[in-house]
Amino acid sequence: MTKSLDERMQEVGGECLGVHIALLATKAQLGEKTVSEFLDKVDEKNSRLWDRFRAYQKTASPECSFVDFVLSVVGPETS
Repeated sequence: MTKSLDERMQEVGGECLGVHIALLATKAQLGEKTVSEFLDKVDEKNSRLWDRFRAYQKTASPECSFVDFVLSVVGPETS
């Protein structure tokens, strides 16, 4: 049985509230297709995904948002 996007987001976010909020905001801004593609491409879950985002933010720019991180993974042509 295929999981819904909300179930996948819940699974990836786990107990990390930052990831949950960031995924919800990204879904609202970029849409379900982009979030689904992002989840297909990342292996990290919970705080490990948040740590990956923070590492990206440090190398790219402190002003980069989670949306920018998602686009860096899936590519801007997806949005």
